[in-house]
Amino acid sequence: MIFIVNRGKVVQIFVGFAANFLSVLFGLVTAWTSPTIFLLQSPETPLEAPMTDDEVSWMTSVIYLVAVVGSLIAGWMANVVGRKWTLFVSAIPQLVAFILIFFAHNVTHILISRIMSGLSIGLSIVIIPIFVAEIADKDLRTTLGNFMGVSISFGSLLGKFLPNLGGFYLTPIVVCAMVAIFTPIIAILPDSPQYLLLRNRPAEAEKALKFYRGTVKSAQGDDVQQEFQELQKSPSLSGQKMSISLRDFCGGATILTILTSFWLSNHPTFTGNRTLVSFTDKLFRMSGTTLDIAMMDIAIAVLQFVASVVSTFIINRFGSRLVLIYSFVISFIAQITVGTYFTLTEHGWDLSHLSWLLFVALALAIAIPGSAINSLAFGMAAEIVSPKLRGFLLSIYIVLTFILGFVSANYFIALGNFWGISGWMWIFGGWSLISIFLCFFLPDIRNTKTFDDVLELFNKKLPLKWRENTNLIHGLSVVSANRTNYGS
Repeated sequence: MIFIVNRGKVVQIFVGFAANFLSVLFGLVTAWTSPTIFLLQSPETPLEAPMTDDEVSWMTSVIYLVAVVGSLIAGWMANVVGRKWTLFVSAIPQLVAFILIFFAHNVTHILISRIMSGLSIGLSIVIIPIFVAEIADKDLRTTLGNFMGVSISFGSLLGKFLPNLGGFYLTPIVVCAMVAIFTPIIAILPDSPQYLLLRNRPAEAEKALKFYRGTVKSAQGDDVQQEFQELQKSPSLSGQKMSISLRDFCGGATILTILTSFWLSNHPTFTGNRTLVSFTDKLFRMSGTTLDIAMMDIAIAVLQFVASVVSTFIINRFGSRLVLIYSFVISFIAQITVGTYFTLTEHGWDLSHLSWLLFVALALAIAIPGSAINSLAFGMAAEIVSPKLRGFLLSIYIVLTFILGFVSANYFIALGNFWGISGWMWIFGGWSLISIFLCFFLPDIRNTKTFDDVLELFNKKLPLKWRENTNLIHGLSVVSANRTNYGS
């Protein structure tokens, strides 16, 4: 049997993997606090004095507050200096952050480190899905988009495993090594073809497309040439000014893609995934469980990573909408189970004999949103909006999700003491319930080639009077003035 290796797919997979090493660091940074909090608050702390609950809350939440700044900068940088160099710059703050952790002697060092990590997260979470969506062909777009969710889950596993394996100092050593390996790779890559076309550099764009399709010296060059001509003719890429105006947001289908991408991009916060990952260890301690907390924490991270890998294949087989529906259903059941458990314990019930049930429910409440749901959150959100608006819109969405992430992480313990952990779980479960119904409005975009194809699918989801005339799109969506175009 002869296996024919598609060079272009190999290149795209490798580049997608290299770009998402920053997603690994994102997951690691958020999960690192779970096994570390207990150490930093104990007499064995490597710092000058044990941390207080308020200091722990700030350590956990400040990354989201600073990530707001990084997100706003990333939207500007994505269009000015390019996708590739924004990705490259995003790695530098993480390097500084973990050097600080290695030499940390007090709480100030830890907080400055978390500030640097937050800046990196804000930059990378915007640019990674944009860059990956723009270098991938239609057959790999969904798979490469799911790399972010898988990478974040793998980072969460590392963030919980490394401190338990090698103590406080192993994690910064591993992170510095990752930055040293992957950052030079990013530097030598060409930028995305779409960005280069937006900057009116067609020769470089064609060369970049050939690189990412693996056809620089291949007989398949005709297919790539046809794809490049389609990109050049795409109204959303040709003849564009880089400045954004209100007209770019006009039209029913365009507005629907914007609202859908907003809903998708906020899943990591509203499903509670990031907060629960950061406080898993503390949740188990508050529940009064008799099980091994460290082992349960690591087991949940392993489950989340496995679920992320499996969900990638399931999404490719069954499509995004069906996978999201089932994921939200499972998440809802798990979240209300955890909520019920804590509601009863907060009212004096002794449920220590049901610790296994809490473990299973909390594992699902973390692993399912952390796999399929989070895999699709930013990758799909980047795919379904105009290339011109991607940097700007993802920046706005992520600003909101990071602000909410800061509030939930900073006040998780305080509000948990006030209204109970159960209150948080009911909020997370409510989002999952609402999202189950919203999933039915999602079209299947697996076979689309350009944004204009995506726009047409969303157009069909609208009533006739709200649809756009897609023949009049110029990087924005213009509302059709003639309903007879749609047979009305």
